[in-house]
Amino acid sequence: MKAKIFHLITDLQLGGAEVALAKNVRALDNFEHIICSLGQKREIGKNLEKSGFKVYELINGKKFYPSSITKLWKIMRQEKPDLVVTYLIHADVFGRLFAKWWCKKLVCYLRSELNDPKFANFFWFERVTSFLVNKYLAVSPSVKSVYEQKCHIKPDKITVIGNGVDLQKYIISKEVTLKYKKDLEINNNFPIIGSVSKLRIEKNFDDLIGAFQKISHLYPGARLLLIGDGPERDSLEKLSNELGIKKQVVFLGNRTDIPELLSVFDMFVLMSNFEGLSNALLEALASRLPIIASDIPANSEVVHNNINGYLVKPHDIGKIEEQILNLVKNKEYLNNYSKNSLRIAKQFSLQEIAPKLERFLRQILEE
Repeated sequence: MKAKIFHLITDLQLGGAEVALAKNVRALDNFEHIICSLGQKREIGKNLEKSGFKVYELINGKKFYPSSITKLWKIMRQEKPDLVVTYLIHADVFGRLFAKWWCKKLVCYLRSELNDPKFANFFWFERVTSFLVNKYLAVSPSVKSVYEQKCHIKPDKITVIGNGVDLQKYIISKEVTLKYKKDLEINNNFPIIGSVSKLRIEKNFDDLIGAFQKISHLYPGARLLLIGDGPERDSLEKLSNELGIKKQVVFLGNRTDIPELLSVFDMFVLMSNFEGLSNALLEALASRLPIIASDIPANSEVVHNNINGYLVKPHDIGKIEEQILNLVKNKEYLNNYSKNSLRIAKQFSLQEIAPKLERFLRQILEE
């Protein structure tokens, strides 16, 4: 009989943690997986159900409604999981306060550095409740370091295993790429810059749009393609209009055809204030793209300066613009960085990562 793993997550909307969960449960087929969202199933949850996974939704779990707590207890009493894994802040709290009653083995999946003063209270909670967690799983050494320093968690309690990416999904035929370029009305003679992320304030897309303004004046047929949605979309669309580049900045919203869209990019830019190990950057690596990213510890594990791209201090719009132009004007850099991105991507292949995750989970189950 397969061991049951109960995955408790804040929501199943499109995002890094949600996508990682979906990839992991599909790759770890030696376990039985139950997925539970504090919010709704949404598209990711419904797709997992179609693939044969049990998916539950608590609807109001993020608000800690008594009805959601009771529903969780009923689900856990019915499923009798052997191990609970929690993803994202609300699920981390919910899991410790309520899921621990029904399952004694609890793993907390640390997915971001959370380098922002607004998370101070959460780090305090993490510190005082860490004794309820059997093991922590961090996506990068930089995330592990943050929790050791801010929460005083012992190093041997945190295991680092990176996100995985399925390299085969990002091998796109020239015919498909050409079709997408035609549909998007892209001119091959001009640079295509792009990014994939939730449109949230900490992602600093206003800086990227500001840097793109000069690029667009030098290269009128250039395009900035932004894949994803979020609370900042309206203000970013307004900014593009005010800068006179509304037609050149294309907001594509949430998409399921990410590999195909990435195949039309010439380069990838992500200027977040903080990350863990960005799935979007891994997808860019797998798509053989040169990358310009914010110079933060997590990104330096994926982007190697002057090897497969450039690291730029957050909010340095002039430097973002300069490095984009470096790649546009130097095709040799563009080609070399493209090859190096694929080489680095192989370190994060899902085929490499999945066995490490399985060994980690089995070790906890056997303790």
